Amino acid sequence: PFTTAHPPHRACLRPNRSCTIKPHMSILALDIREVPIQLHLGNHPPVAAALFLHQHGPRGREGLLERLNGTEGFIPVRWEGSIHLVGRASISYLETSESPPSDSDELPEVVVEPSYMRLRLRSGQELTGSIRVFLPDNRNRLLDFLNLKDRFFGLSTGAGLAVVNKDWIETAEPLAGEP
Repeated sequence: PFTTAHPPHRACLRPNRSCTIKPHMSILALDIREVPIQLHLGNHPPVAAALFLHQHGPRGREGLLERLNGTEGFIPVRWEGSIHLVGRASISYLETSESPPSDSDELPEVVVEPSYMRLRLRSGQELTGSIRVFLPDNRNRLLDFLNLKDRFFGLSTGAGLAVVNKDWIETAEPLAGEP
């Protein structure tokens, strides 16, 4: 009857037996780093927190976008001295000083011009900033970018970097130039 990728331990399958996750067990990988963030969960006030990223991965050091656009439904975040498992879908956006890699990092000979936009989120918040992304000539509109598979993207704002969840965007307005 179990359809998960990781079946429960045999002892959990016996009748009248329950298995629980031990609250004091380490839920974090050993080789991690903490990135300070301001976490915006839905309509709640922002929380000063730290997001955990792997030091080593298939492509080197794990980045914010790699973690947030991954397949895991929940990610560990530390705030107020405790570790919380946060559903990625509940993150409207986060603010950080850590820069995600841009397309121009992988294609150094290509100059990628910024695209400016104003976003209105379902929470009522408004963000204005720019993205730098390399798209093919026939698919390089803001609409094309927002319809890409990845749910999170970096938006450079006057205050730093906002990593935005596309699922929380209510409206996006392309701007002709720097706001």
